[in-house]
Amino acid sequence: MRKLKKSLLAVCASAIMIGAMPVTASAYWFELEMPSYFVGGMRSTELNKKTSSSTPYVDPDIATLNTAYFLSPYRLNRTNATNVVSISNGARRTFSWQSGQGSQGSLYCLSAYPNVNAATWDAYNTRGTWGN
Repeated sequence: MRKLKKSLLAVCASAIMIGAMPVTASAYWFELEMPSYFVGGMRSTELNKKTSSSTPYVDPDIATLNTAYFLSPYRLNRTNATNVVSISNGARRTFSWQSGQGSQGSLYCLSAYPNVNAATWDAYNTRGTWGN
């Protein structure tokens, strides 16, 4: 009987610890080929369902030309569900949800476009992970 109580106590303690763990965002891989021109230069991932209450982010694996990223409820559309962050050094950045956006169960995609202040540039790829 004593072993049974210890076992039940251990199971309950484990369940409590698992329930107390922070909720993590779903991480999605992206790889986008950015063109050498701005008009029509936006690229988007597939739409993915928001499944947690964690902070959305983008984490490019490589340094590229300055690229603007945001989350949107529509592919290839300038409708922002978050603020726009510009990254050129491959550093992880977090987003802030716009009012009325970010509810669990909603669909979002990562959208990006070259944020270059030049007349021309070479096409480039950006890749990494993002979460909503």
